[in-house]
Amino acid sequence: MRHDSATGNGADAVMVATMASLEVMRGNALAMVGNVNPADMAKSCLWSVSTKTEKSVRLGLADISLVLYLKPGVFCPKATEACLAGCLGDTSGHLAMPNGNAQRAMLRRSKWYLEDRQAFQDALIAEARDIVKAWKRSNGRKPKVLVRLNGTSDLPWDATRLDLRGALSGEADLRFYEYTKKWELHRRFTLDAVEKEHAARFACVSVLSRHENTKEWEILDACQRGYTVAVVFSTKAGQPLPETYLGLPVIDGDLHDDRTVDPVGCIVGLRAKGAMRKGNAMVVQV
Repeated sequence: MRHDSATGNGADAVMVATMASLEVMRGNALAMVGNVNPADMAKSCLWSVSTKTEKSVRLGLADISLVLYLKPGVFCPKATEACLAGCLGDTSGHLAMPNGNAQRAMLRRSKWYLEDRQAFQDALIAEARDIVKAWKRSNGRKPKVLVRLNGTSDLPWDATRLDLRGALSGEADLRFYEYTKKWELHRRFTLDAVEKEHAARFACVSVLSRHENTKEWEILDACQRGYTVAVVFSTKAGQPLPETYLGLPVIDGDLHDDRTVDPVGCIVGLRAKGAMRKGNAMVVQV
């Protein structure tokens, strides 16, 4: 399991994104994936951890935290200009190092997913099972596992044949969560505390991510119906986030990455990192 930090200084220059550059960024990402040698596709660990996801483990919220990082922009149908320009998968920490191991691994995973999805998903399950079994051998009990399949993607995993929960039934207690910009898929649902607990155990807790085109009423409506909304603020590292946003309570989303334990109807505050810190339309200035 690879450790991919997302807390570094990131890029020195910020992309000024336009609709044209959105297509350019998507095209560049796809071209990079397309250039991967097929013989190299299966050479990387598939699951990773990050500094932030490991905080969930250190705080006792989970025994294992698994996150899947794919190439940013390739699997993000609702990506905006600003979110692609500031994506932590391309602009912060080890993930952002040009030609670094983490970048090459994301490209290889993405190529494998595109070329042979079933083999990729089988390998994803097999690797997760190995990680869980190794933990059980060392600790003598069933682990609590947090799973974030969309680390740098926004794929509809529930529509695939990937059944991690079934594959690890009896081996681990799994809880799934994700950040998503697919707002329209959630507008017809209500999520109270009971439903959120059920989603964490049997489906996936979705945190709606604010982007530069998100309207204030959409945030208020989502939170009123029990969803949490992630908002990136210009708050510097080590400084407190705003107590409220649009009159809604803000919790510190940088303390850990377990979004299954957040109160319903709140704002998950995140501090700008990587290229986001240099100026980005997604960032709320405070």
